[in-house]
Amino acid sequence: MQQNSEDPTKLEALLEIIQKDLAALKAGDHAARTRLVDRSAQLQRAVETPAERTFKMRFAAGDLKVTAEELSQATGGDKLLIERLMRLLAAVEVIDEVAENTYKPNAVTHFMNQPGFIGAEKHHFDLHTSVGVRMVEYMRTGAGVEQFNDEPGKQAPWEYSHNGKSFWKILEEDPEYKQDFDLYMAARRQGDL
Repeated sequence: MQQNSEDPTKLEALLEIIQKDLAALKAGDHAARTRLVDRSAQLQRAVETPAERTFKMRFAAGDLKVTAEELSQATGGDKLLIERLMRLLAAVEVIDEVAENTYKPNAVTHFMNQPGFIGAEKHHFDLHTSVGVRMVEYMRTGAGVEQFNDEPGKQAPWEYSHNGKSFWKILEEDPEYKQDFDLYMAARRQGDL
């Protein structure tokens, strides 16, 4: 799980400032609205992870274009790696490359920027991919293939890949994984995925 390194005391201080600006707005200070917009954006940046920021960054703004250099500066990522990843995404039509190393969103980009889709991708890649990656290793233990670990001392591929933890235990212990799973399931129930 990726976490933001923002100090919780800084977040509390920012929330206090937001509360004061809200009180000022209620008292008729119209300039407080502009301060609230700015402070809300600061709060969001402070609590979101780099992965969340990158997923929605700039593409959520419609047809706004972004360069690999801008993505590198905004995320701290290696520019050459970003260029290569964006070239791949353009090749499979997840984004459109409108000039050399310059991109804009398309319908697929917008679809993939929905919370349910983001939750689904994080859920599958963070939790399920490790099972496939470790399957050969699991098979070499001689345990055979078991879907469930009903017998003491035995592990199914899932538990083997997650240090003995069940799927539900992981969700219980990690709020971000639980949120991703909930967003994913909500989108499936609504027919969005």
